[in-house]
Amino acid sequence: MKNFLLFITTVLFSIATTFAQGGTTGPLTWNINDGTLTISGNGAMPDYYFPGDGPQAPWYHYRELITIAVIETGVTTIGNEAFRECENLTSVTIPNSVTKIGFDAFYYCTNLVSITIPNGVISIGFYAFGACTSLESIIIPNSVTSIGSSAFSMCSSLTSITLPNSITRIGDGFFSECVNLTSIILPNSITSIGWFAFSGCTSLSSITLPNSITSIEHSTFRDCTGLTSITLPNDLLSIEGWAFSGCRSLTSITFPNSLTNIGEVAFQSCISLTSITLPNSLTSIDYSTFICCSGLISIALPSSLESIGFQAFSMCSSLTSITIPKGVTKIGWSAFYGCTSLTSITNLNPVPIALDPYYDPVFEGVNQSACTLKVPMESVEAYKNAPVWKNFNIVGINVGIETNEVITINVYPNPTTGKLRIESGELRIENIVIYDVFGKIQRIESWKTESAIDISHLPVGVYFVKIFTEVGEVARKVLKE
Repeated sequence: MKNFLLFITTVLFSIATTFAQGGTTGPLTWNINDGTLTISGNGAMPDYYFPGDGPQAPWYHYRELITIAVIETGVTTIGNEAFRECENLTSVTIPNSVTKIGFDAFYYCTNLVSITIPNGVISIGFYAFGACTSLESIIIPNSVTSIGSSAFSMCSSLTSITLPNSITRIGDGFFSECVNLTSIILPNSITSIGWFAFSGCTSLSSITLPNSITSIEHSTFRDCTGLTSITLPNDLLSIEGWAFSGCRSLTSITFPNSLTNIGEVAFQSCISLTSITLPNSLTSIDYSTFICCSGLISIALPSSLESIGFQAFSMCSSLTSITIPKGVTKIGWSAFYGCTSLTSITNLNPVPIALDPYYDPVFEGVNQSACTLKVPMESVEAYKNAPVWKNFNIVGINVGIETNEVITINVYPNPTTGKLRIESGELRIENIVIYDVFGKIQRIESWKTESAIDISHLPVGVYFVKIFTEVGEVARKVLKE
């Protein structure tokens, strides 16, 4: 009896050992031999699940032994979570017969350095290569038409990636936390970029967005602390909330005239921005849009503006002057809170905007008695009797019949090879400052009627001409050829 039991035990152990080294999964067979997992057969690999959620890959419990994975010709898909947490996997062979890589397929394969995706692959699932922290580069073939959200998130060693023209969307979290990604070229086929797509890509220094993109979504470039410049599409309509929040190295940004929306907290703590010109297509500035932009010296608000959200420019401690357009009828709570360098405000609205002196600290931190408030001449008495506004040093200015004279300035020729002329009608120009695209001052000019500004000594490129007038300031973009 004892010998019989020993025999049965030996047989069962042999069967268990054989199962541990190989078996079947759907229409396919698999085996592990000396660290190499080989999957063969014809047909689709089943989808698997994280333990506790459903059946996992049959080799999941032996994942620490797998260093090489070979998928043979005939296999048509790589199932969901097929190689999840195979931390010692260093090499994968994928045949041309594979058309789909499922979600989480290689998630947390932390030793996978490189992978070649064959031309047969059409879709890559979400988190397919997420947290592959050793993955340095990857080429995606033109056959791929769909890539899921967060497909390459947390690939902290990824320095470059080539995307094909067949891709139309970069999904949510696509490259989030790819901290070593230094550059990426986006194909012209891209029409949208999802939430958090590049968030936390701290080594990304510049990027050009193709003109096919009309919207930058929520938190797309959030905390890209190394981003110094970005080229926005000509037909961009919207920059959603938190899009560039925490981009501490961003020195300049040019907004296209098509832009109609900038969302909340969009440029929070962009401390290297020194000047901004907003397009006339904007009617409102959302809450906290430029909060804590401590390097911002000046900003040109468009004549189309109707409202300034709460904390919109709060803690912009270097802001020295601001012109509030005639159409603005609402300034939100703490909009200019902590703007300690503010010494000049031009408010073109003839009717003082209602501010609560007790519960609405719009200008708290501003030395109001030392700050000049320029208002239409006929409105001086109204401002002197208006709560909060009356605390400023109020000066009346002649803005004519139309207070939007401040934006009717013409700078020409544009482009120019050397000399610029400025046409301002009867509006008196005080001085002119020329900035490069990085916000650095290139020239300061005391204006004389009929004179011209010679910029022939400046390199070829885009410049911003900021014109300070008796009723405020305005900026124009010019091209030096």
